[in-house]
Amino acid sequence: MNLLQKTKILLVTETPPGTPNGFGVTLNSILGNRMKNTLVIFTDGAFRDAEIGFTSVFAQVPNHRGRRHWFKFMTGLSPEWRGQYSDRWLKRSLPHGSYDIVYSMTYSFSCMRFANWISRTLQIPHIIHIADHSLELFSSREALDIIEKAPVRIVIGENMRTHYRSHFPGLDFSVLHNGPEEGDFLSSPTHLGFSEKRPMRVRFIGGLFENLHADCIEDIISAIRKLHAEGFPVTLECYGARHPANFPDGLTDVPEIQHHGIVMPLDRKRQIVEEADVCIVPASFDPKKSSMYMYSLPTKLTELLASGRPTLIYGPKNMESISFCRREGLGCILDKRSINDLVELFADMIGNYQNYVQNARKNAEAIRKNYSAKVVRAKFENVLEVALKNGFAA
Repeated sequence: MNLLQKTKILLVTETPPGTPNGFGVTLNSILGNRMKNTLVIFTDGAFRDAEIGFTSVFAQVPNHRGRRHWFKFMTGLSPEWRGQYSDRWLKRSLPHGSYDIVYSMTYSFSCMRFANWISRTLQIPHIIHIADHSLELFSSREALDIIEKAPVRIVIGENMRTHYRSHFPGLDFSVLHNGPEEGDFLSSPTHLGFSEKRPMRVRFIGGLFENLHADCIEDIISAIRKLHAEGFPVTLECYGARHPANFPDGLTDVPEIQHHGIVMPLDRKRQIVEEADVCIVPASFDPKKSSMYMYSLPTKLTELLASGRPTLIYGPKNMESISFCRREGLGCILDKRSINDLVELFADMIGNYQNYVQNARKNAEAIRKNYSAKVVRAKFENVLEVALKNGFAA
């Protein structure tokens, strides 16, 4: 174990750890204290000026294809040009000392391919972690070869594991996703009754994206408005950006519906969850949208389930969030689109909130036991040990 603790990791990813999004949070959850022995190579220029807090190298991949960028590539000032990679850039960019393993957490083939080139150049094992499904991974022969030859393969959820196993018979895929830190396990709510002066606060935390949340968040807005019109003490409060800025319709600042914008600083997120009475995790019921995102698990799902707040998961049966909660017996699940069902559930929560809190406490303990950041890091240690044991495959 002492040798394993000293393992030096090259993390190759689009989005570096510590960034305020699901990928950055998930990488922190998985690597934890291992970051002190990890060099981060990230490929998305949007984070070039971000304060990451770790030793990092920016590598724009793919890079500009213009001829004027050829000289930078040949002199080692640029990592990539027209699908070729620079040995000189790699030698210039790596600090002194050797590395034991490449770990890539990616959502694009271009980043996975770059990580694989680094692995083969340094002749060290490559752990592949597919954070989001991409059709390109099944349409490219080179991508299939990289996945097949990896000593260890990781995906983000059980839906994705089932899907990839069907395309790669005989290959195994581990599952690793974000686990809540100890600070995400909050004290139980103390306010167990609601009134006009203190309504039940239903909260959505995170960006609202039309491609993810259309044909679901509108139902929740309608249900809250209907309850409010009937005299029920309830509000919907949304925290986060809107993409596009006018999505969704009906999210206007009226007493029962409030939009608070991006949460800054991000440390406030726990306070916002702590002051919530109910949290929601919606997913689009549109068949085309859900088929694109059915393999993704929202980063915040386990964090909200750890909070001890009743959490509604509202979306179609094929979504990973629904499958996960049903399999584990967690959360309040509504997998059929119905404003009336939402109205009934929220009304029951208002009248019987203490019962929902008791169930939420059990949910939190189940998450602590099976899916906390501590558990996730232990699973990654096992994955790391297997990859080092299997070694580099030429």
